[in-house]
Amino acid sequence: MWIEGRYYNNTGNFLEALKVCKRLVLLFPNDGTFQRNLAFAHAREGSHREAIPASRRAVEIDPGSNNNQSELIVNLAESGESGAALVAFQQFRAKGNTSSLLDWGAG
Repeated sequence: MWIEGRYYNNTGNFLEALKVCKRLVLLFPNDGTFQRNLAFAHAREGSHREAIPASRRAVEIDPGSNNNQSELIVNLAESGESGAALVAFQQFRAKGNTSSLLDWGAG
């Protein structure tokens, strides 16, 4: 099912990707990768605000993941919550994250 979701994301069929990602999160609610993929699918479908809870959950599950942190920052910024995006960036930096991916997420 994960490969199916990746296929839909890669081919631009974000609505189908979103459906698959929702099923994966229902089956595996404690998997940070599936939470991040759900956030990604929401964002690509244009629902940035709906992406935020999955992004936050992905960071909660795997707080050391640069991908999860970057996705959260991007989703916050793209949903118009630039202040929250900046705070998240600063918090991740304060914890010692020096990843260039985090910088990319902060824009």
